[in-house]
Amino acid sequence: MSFNVTGLFTYIYDICSKTFTRKSMTYLEFLNDERLLVRMNKEVIDVESYFFTEGFDKHPGGSTVLYMRNKRDISEDYKFHSHKSKKKIKSYSIGYISDSIQKELDIEYGLKQ
Repeated sequence: MSFNVTGLFTYIYDICSKTFTRKSMTYLEFLNDERLLVRMNKEVIDVESYFFTEGFDKHPGGSTVLYMRNKRDISEDYKFHSHKSKKKIKSYSIGYISDSIQKELDIEYGLKQ
């Protein structure tokens, strides 16, 4: 029995591409996604990736602040960040919400701003 390295790399690529190249999602998919995600208007930011890349203790406001923003709009919070921080936040963008944001779903999920 031989080990197929090419097949392994193809498998890993397929898994990664499904996770990281997803460009759009519905608002309901965003709300039901198990990852720690936030949004800036319709842009989706993967906070979970930030934690795994930077570390849980690297956010100046603490990790609790980010957990409290799960599935919420961070547009107002984004405004007071430095230029460097804004670039870092944008680097964790995984796509956008393709449909209109529905206030009824925000209320249903307890996310009323």
